[in-house]
This record gives sequence, C-alpha cells and structure tokens, in this order.
Amino acid sequence: MMDGRFKGGRASLSARAALVGIVERLAPGLIRLFFRLERFFPRFIRFLLTRRLREYKERGVIVDYKVKAERIDRFHYRFEVELFLKTSKGR
Repeated sequence: MMDGRFKGGRASLSARAALVGIVERLAPGLIRLFFRLERFFPRFIRFLLTRRLREYKERGVIVDYKVKAERIDRFHYRFEVELFLKTSKGR
C-alpha cells in the first residue's frame, strides 16, 4: 500500500515545495552576501591553489611553488603561480 511516504507520493511533493519556498526566501540574502564577500575571493582561491600545490610537492611532482593573489578592482583579480620543476641533465 502506498501511503504518500514513498517516492512520488504527496509527502515528497510537499517537501519539495517547502524546500523551494525556503530557497526562494534565502536566495536574495545569499546573493547580497556573495557580493559583500567578493573582496575575499582572491584569498580563498589562493588558499585552494596552495593546498593543491602542497599535495603535488609532497608527492614529488613539483619541487616548490609560489602563489600570489591580488584584487585589482571589483570582480578583477590577478593570480601569479610560479612552479619550480626538477629536470634531468641534458634536456
């Protein structure tokens, strides 16, 4: 017997409708928050790049690295990534 608790029943439809309503109410606030936090975007990207490059350094893929991130203007950024690689002689 189906009592509405299974996939495609009334309960799941009302749950989806409730979730959509919550998202619709939160979306404007989240968008405003994103634009206020935009100035921290270069720091966040630098953090992610540094984390990944540290993994590569520990695995021996690269010797060393430098990451620079700069906010030039609103929604304009400059990222500089320097990778130091080890090569064998004769190449």
